[in-house]
Amino acid sequence: MDLIGPKPPYRAALSVLKQNLTKQSLRIRLAKHRTHRLTRLQRASLAQAGVVVKQAALISQLVLKMPSWHFFETVCYANLIFSLRVWSRIHALRRSGLFLRPLLVFFLTCGSVPTAAESFPSTRSVDVPVADVQRPEQPTEPGKIGLRRKIATGANITKHFVKSHTSSLLLRPVSSVRNLVSLTVSVATGLIKDTALDTLLFPLLDDSRIPPLATTDGMDLDEWEKHLDKMTGTRRTRGSLDLLIDGEAFFDRLTAEIAASNESIKIRTYIFDNDDYALQIADMLKERSKEIPVDIFVDGLGTLGGGLITSTSMPKDFITPVSIESYISKDSNVNLRLLENTWLMGDHTKTFIFDDKVAFLGGMNIGREYRYDWHDLMVELSGPVVDQLTHDTNKTVARSKFGDLAFLQRVKRKHTQTSSEAGSELRLLYTKPLDAQIYRAQLEAIRRSRSYVYIQNAYLADDLVLYQLVKARLRGVDVRVIVPSRPDSGLMDRSNVLAINALERYGVRVYVYPGMTHVKAAIYDGWACIGTANFDKLSFKVNKEVNIGTSDPRIVAELKQKIFDVDFAASQEVTTKLAVYVADHIYEKIVDVIL
Repeated sequence: MDLIGPKPPYRAALSVLKQNLTKQSLRIRLAKHRTHRLTRLQRASLAQAGVVVKQAALISQLVLKMPSWHFFETVCYANLIFSLRVWSRIHALRRSGLFLRPLLVFFLTCGSVPTAAESFPSTRSVDVPVADVQRPEQPTEPGKIGLRRKIATGANITKHFVKSHTSSLLLRPVSSVRNLVSLTVSVATGLIKDTALDTLLFPLLDDSRIPPLATTDGMDLDEWEKHLDKMTGTRRTRGSLDLLIDGEAFFDRLTAEIAASNESIKIRTYIFDNDDYALQIADMLKERSKEIPVDIFVDGLGTLGGGLITSTSMPKDFITPVSIESYISKDSNVNLRLLENTWLMGDHTKTFIFDDKVAFLGGMNIGREYRYDWHDLMVELSGPVVDQLTHDTNKTVARSKFGDLAFLQRVKRKHTQTSSEAGSELRLLYTKPLDAQIYRAQLEAIRRSRSYVYIQNAYLADDLVLYQLVKARLRGVDVRVIVPSRPDSGLMDRSNVLAINALERYGVRVYVYPGMTHVKAAIYDGWACIGTANFDKLSFKVNKEVNIGTSDPRIVAELKQKIFDVDFAASQEVTTKLAVYVADHIYEKIVDVIL
């Protein structure tokens, strides 16, 4: 079956982009004809604006197939330097009627670019009956985001983007330099490794024979846990862990805990959307803030950029608010903070903590997609492990308030669990600047595997992980990977095609899930790793992430039975090479550098 389908048409998207950019250029030319009314600073600003528009046109043609969020992300990387120069002249552009337009053209045009789902309306579907996966009835058209709201959202994004690289740098000079070093090292070493893998290491495997599956036992889990102690510098803790599969299970528990909390609510998420379901959660939190402290920390670019995307199941008559920040802050006592994104590094963490006793962790943000549209996974935690998550959140609170001065403040660690032997043995793993614990742990787990490796993730963008998966299969390990048939990123979708072909060529079994799976889970010979991190460079080396690992037999067996066994049966296995286009290799290089 052709899972990918034909190349999407470019003409319509190019036409819309050309119209938008032509209008923008016309405004600039008209303003230049009135130069006798402008100051020298304004004339210089107009020249800068013209440069930005030309850059927008070039970048738009390169990333036409991206959905709004990844289009916006790529533009931010490409225009980091000169966007700051334009911002310094914004006050001079107010009277000329061009305030913010040079930068907003990026965000206004991206809404006209077709997404991957629009490009592949039917050929991407996998006709597999899925009895255990419920889907809501979807209207023919999702709710629309009006032009004025796009402009307002673009203005908020631009404001946040500049704030992250001005006042935030002054408040956090030490951590900003550290983050820049981390990002630079990640990009530089990544390019070197990817080049070596593509030109040397993968070609050496071309003549390898695919062996039958091994019948040996898996790795020694006690020895593995001791190795993790030394390799990651993390300590094992204890607690109870229960799987919450899909939106209904998670959001039922989330709303119950919001209603039942007596002391505090602490939410740290990448996206707090502005759709109809997210507003229901927001209303509950606003009401509870009148009685107990409610703290919400969201990634700035993640949440603002998420406001440009509409769920496919959104009621078509629903009108989204311009800003979820303004909506939550109005008439409430909620402490909501948009975390800055210096050097475009984000906080991809998703933890929900109630009374410092119960916590949720996993792949779900707050929004309609996670409640109704996507297949996803969260875990519910209690016991000493929650103390550690609470401590991490408290440190985030301190850094958001005091910047680098928070390093001088000792954040007190609370202990709510009396018995140190309660629950299962668990381990929290993180992605932090210059400390890629999640990446190192899973890469080493693949290297040590002897029996099986099961991975489910929407983004397969790390070449070294792909190489180690192939090496594991050539050792006789049963390696299986589940990816979505309709992911949320057109760019990653095309890059995934190359990854799928590489894995399938060397005997790795790749399964295509019917629809979007946002599950981030893996099992390596009886060691499970679940959490917020994708299998891409952003999650492995750049963004802040948190995963939880365990060798507890009950948890691993439940994860295997309720997630992997069910999803293997529901998915279609790839047995032939997928169609690849010349542009796919370009998209892969963009993903290698940016994602």
